[in-house]
Amino acid sequence: MMFDVFVQHDRWVLLTLLAGTILTILLCLGYWALWRPREMETMQEQIRITGPISFLHWIVNFMPWVVILVILISIAYTITHLLDATLHLPNW
Repeated sequence: MMFDVFVQHDRWVLLTLLAGTILTILLCLGYWALWRPREMETMQEQIRITGPISFLHWIVNFMPWVVILVILISIAYTITHLLDATLHLPNW
C-alpha cells in the first residue's frame, strides 16, 4: 500500500499539513515568549524615553513579540482594507 499524493488533486491536504505545522510552531514560540523570565524589569525603571527609538526599545522590553506582531498585522490589514474599500466602492 502506497500513499500517493498528487499535488493538483490533493493540494488541500498539503496546505492543511503545512498550515498546521506553521500554527504549531507559532503556538510554541508564543508560549515561549509569553512565559520567559522577566530579566529586564529592573532596567525598565532606568529607561528614559527621548524619541521613537527609545520608545520602541521600552515597548520590546516588556511586551512579547507575538503581541507586537499581532498589533502590526492588524494595523497593516486596517490600512490595506481601507485603501481597497476606497478604490472599490460598492455598486448599489
